[in-house]
Amino acid sequence: MSCLAPVFRRALAPAPTAILCLAVSGCQSAEPSIVTPGPQPVSVSSPLVRPVVDFDEYTGRTRAVATVDIRARVQGYLKEIRFEAGDLVEAGQVLFVIDPREYEDAVALAEARVEQANAQARLTAVERERYRRLAQRDVGSRQDFDRAAAAYDVSVAEAKAAEAELDRARLDLSFTEVKSPIVGQAGAHLVDVGNLITAGQSEANLLTTVVSVDPMFVDFDVDERALLRYRKDASDRRGEEVDPARIREARIPVEMGLADEPGFPHVGILDFADNRLDPATGTLRARGVFPNADRLLTPGLFARVRVPTGDPRDALLIAETALGSDQGIRFAYVLGDGERVERRLLGLGPTIAGMTVVTEGLSADDRVLVSGIQRVREGVQVDPREVPMPLPPGAAEALSSAAAEAPEAPPSELATSASNEAAGMEQLPEPEPEPEPEPEPEPEPQPDAEAIAPDAGPDAPR
Repeated sequence: MSCLAPVFRRALAPAPTAILCLAVSGCQSAEPSIVTPGPQPVSVSSPLVRPVVDFDEYTGRTRAVATVDIRARVQGYLKEIRFEAGDLVEAGQVLFVIDPREYEDAVALAEARVEQANAQARLTAVERERYRRLAQRDVGSRQDFDRAAAAYDVSVAEAKAAEAELDRARLDLSFTEVKSPIVGQAGAHLVDVGNLITAGQSEANLLTTVVSVDPMFVDFDVDERALLRYRKDASDRRGEEVDPARIREARIPVEMGLADEPGFPHVGILDFADNRLDPATGTLRARGVFPNADRLLTPGLFARVRVPTGDPRDALLIAETALGSDQGIRFAYVLGDGERVERRLLGLGPTIAGMTVVTEGLSADDRVLVSGIQRVREGVQVDPREVPMPLPPGAAEALSSAAAEAPEAPPSELATSASNEAAGMEQLPEPEPEPEPEPEPEPEPQPDAEAIAPDAGPDAPR
């Protein structure tokens, strides 16, 4: 203990001096300064002013103008299939061939019966004429002439029946070639070669289905007020009242886009509006018709549809980055007096090429914050920097051409062809019988032997 005490005292000796120095330095330090940050730098831009057309937007489904279930009209074993699943087929193209041998034999038999009936008719014609002349000479009885005349009438009727049976046999033979009645795309064949095909309307008798591909319908529901507005706009453009029953003649343009397509690249016309209002929804079923030459549209696809309303008008557009949201309320920050931020509640319209139409809350002279709106609040002073209104990729080209005027409806032939096809006007008529030689004219009744040679004996042939 005696050895460690001096060391301990020497180690503690400078401590009062250090404490004194700290106390003196603390008394001599200055007050801390508070640095005030400058105004927050922000980017501002004036809204774009562009001519736009207002649109009503709907959702719908694509549908083929014509859908035909292909079934056989005669029974037999399937001999050939002359298409591949998914092929584009023409009207009148042979799809299936049923073994025709049985029907060829039926045609040959019917032709023979026609010859037989015609021969019998010629014979009875001669006999009728003979008995007529005998009756005129009071040589034969009137009853014999009546029997001969009736026999002739029966033979003529039998000849006509034989001709009808021949026509039917030829028709059945033509039905062994199952043809497509429309231009369209064929589905998969549901039977294979060698199977027995039966005629009928049941699902078991279905061979394949052909759907038309150009043009294409799109069905969607539209409210009553909107439809009346479309008619009025069309009447104003045409200078005459639009007939509700012939709405396709009004040439009301309709735009459509698929689920994976940007915008509405397909342009058609309003082709039909139902005559009954759904009381549960207050809407009517409407139909647009669109050209489909590139076969991009197929039946059953989801479609986004829009219909222009009114004439083009100038509208304000701002970028999505300039819009804020507070519990569903959309707003934008604009510069007020003294470069202070003001909050404006906005009324918004549709989005065009990624830019939002502002219907109320802004003017063309306002300077709108287009970036950094999360870092400012209403009433603060900012350091504005003028920049062009930010545009999404491709928006400049789209805005320069889009909505300058209402979309132009496609040629009128589109609606006409769709109406014709939907009404079945392009379907094939009943197959005509094969060409046949002109029927032999009924022979003139030949005078009997008595008329030719009055002096002939009783054994002269009659």
